[in-house]
Amino acid sequence: MNETESSAAKPIQPIIPKINLPYLQLKSKDSFEKGERPYYDPEAERLLVLATDHSTLAGLKNSKIPIITDSDVLDHRVKESLLKLATDSLIVFIPRIMFSTDTKELSQFFYIVALNKASALDPTQLKTLYMEIMRRSAWAIRNYEIAHCQDKEITVPELLELLGENTSPSDNPKGKDELTKCLNSLARTGFCNPQILKDTKSLILHYIQEDGFLIATDYAGYIYVPEQSNDETFTLIERLFSSKAIRSLVEISPNSAIDLVSVREALLENEEELMSGDLSHIRKKIYLEEFAKLSHTLKPSPLRDFFIIAQRITAKTVEAENFLIETNEKVNSKKLKSIISKGKDPLQRFLTFRIGQDIPNDSSIIRNSEQDSSLLSYVHYEESFPELFVCPADIATVREVATALSLRYSFENPTCLGFILMLNKYKNKLLFYLSDPNFKKAFCNVALSCISKKLPWFVRFAYAIGLKESMISSILNELGDIQYKQLNERLKYRQKLSQIRNDLKRELVEEVKAMIYRTGQFPEGI
Repeated sequence: MNETESSAAKPIQPIIPKINLPYLQLKSKDSFEKGERPYYDPEAERLLVLATDHSTLAGLKNSKIPIITDSDVLDHRVKESLLKLATDSLIVFIPRIMFSTDTKELSQFFYIVALNKASALDPTQLKTLYMEIMRRSAWAIRNYEIAHCQDKEITVPELLELLGENTSPSDNPKGKDELTKCLNSLARTGFCNPQILKDTKSLILHYIQEDGFLIATDYAGYIYVPEQSNDETFTLIERLFSSKAIRSLVEISPNSAIDLVSVREALLENEEELMSGDLSHIRKKIYLEEFAKLSHTLKPSPLRDFFIIAQRITAKTVEAENFLIETNEKVNSKKLKSIISKGKDPLQRFLTFRIGQDIPNDSSIIRNSEQDSSLLSYVHYEESFPELFVCPADIATVREVATALSLRYSFENPTCLGFILMLNKYKNKLLFYLSDPNFKKAFCNVALSCISKKLPWFVRFAYAIGLKESMISSILNELGDIQYKQLNERLKYRQKLSQIRNDLKRELVEEVKAMIYRTGQFPEGI
């Protein structure tokens, strides 16, 4: 028999909610008073000693724990003695399922597990061993299903079509459940009580779900969708949801269809985070919540299986997109720090980001640059989109950037305007910067390229004849006026953003209503 996972994997924590595992309350063979311990058949005694010595994670790893297979033909006395050992709480038979990488088939057997000195002192060790056996059994089912996914009678797209119509893909779906087959085979040996088998099935299913590779359904068995197919599968699910699954939902559970509208309204009303990102991402996050609710509230049916699969696939696509968003945020944050600290060209150290295009409206870069005392930052609001400007706060860099801008631009442009407005935001620092004559000259040049048309003619004339000192107060006054007007632009932008969000919320609610209307059936309350 071949193990299929690295033995270096960390064991699952022993505490699993709602499962008590009373059959693991064992006695040590050495806990009896002298002369009180009963003795059993010699072969059973040998197995008890082996089990006592090797019922550990190391024994599991090295295949030292004694086993009984479902095909073993034991002597009647040996079997009776083993059952008596179990009745006396000296051993427990723990089911194990294993996948052979050679034959691509499953096998099943029992471990004979007993209490040793270490587990007698720390009972959680026995629970940890049991959980690890369950986890490895879940691996076996997973590997079997993946190895045989090409042998399925119908493809995943065909399956989803049927489930969306609330049609079972098989006359006997339970007959194709490999986990149930394996456990039934073990049950026929008579070694294991029903509670252990019930808990075993529950835990293996738990670990299959936790593992994330397989999707367990009631009418279609285990479904495997390769990671690279998630986006394509989601696109199909989205189409089937609006074209078939909604119709089936109205037919079998009108109240759930009505609830779908109120669920979407509640989601869009209360979840600001839900409204971040592009429309496609927002829609996926909404579907994720809706599919999750339907997969939990519907009674077992092919349609419920559709929503179970839909929820898992959508969760993976949302997770992948969230990862991409976070990665882009980290890349931009690293870019911010790297370029600012290493940029050789001064203008490489003065960064601009278009909010809503280069970075999201709620990007952490906006907050981080605002809170970082080593940086200057400013958001300038235009009709098209706001723009974030960021620059190091040290005088040398600010002077170099100002000089570079004054040399490059002699005309009105948003980059220069953003720079001088950013400086004007930090009044105390700007006054300090202006004590540097070289900076003052560059600052005036940059300011003139942006706001000269707004300055009185005599100020421009004074600058032309070299009286730069007289310009500073006029420039600062004009920048103050611009920033005051920016308060109104900021308010207008936020109102625009709020209106866009409200319109989007309304459209998304109307969308789900329209899907239900298209079924031709109108449950009360829609």
